[in-house]
Amino acid sequence: MYVLLNRFESQGLVTSFIHQSVLHVQAVPMTELPAILADKQALIEQTRELLIKNLPQLQKLEKNQGLTPKICFYEGRSRVETMYEKVIKEKSFKSFFHPGRIKAVMPEYFHTVA
Repeated sequence: MYVLLNRFESQGLVTSFIHQSVLHVQAVPMTELPAILADKQALIEQTRELLIKNLPQLQKLEKNQGLTPKICFYEGRSRVETMYEKVIKEKSFKSFFHPGRIKAVMPEYFHTVA
């Protein structure tokens, strides 16, 4: 409940106060909801306008990125072996791994990748 209450409070839908070590929560009056929605709608429109204004610059930045990150998941010994073979053939690469685990699970690759 506290998670929901915090969420509602951050959205301006409830107010809260502590009195004699007890948290009291009250919903905002229904008459305030149209104003809250109008504020949110105005913020969305401002964000949209800002995006449209800066879109050409953002697209140039997007096109200038020479490196496109690639993430692959490998499961099972044969797939991990395939991944190691690909990595060994690369001109350069950076990797973070636990050497002890590699040595224990796949000792034939330990000296190749370590």
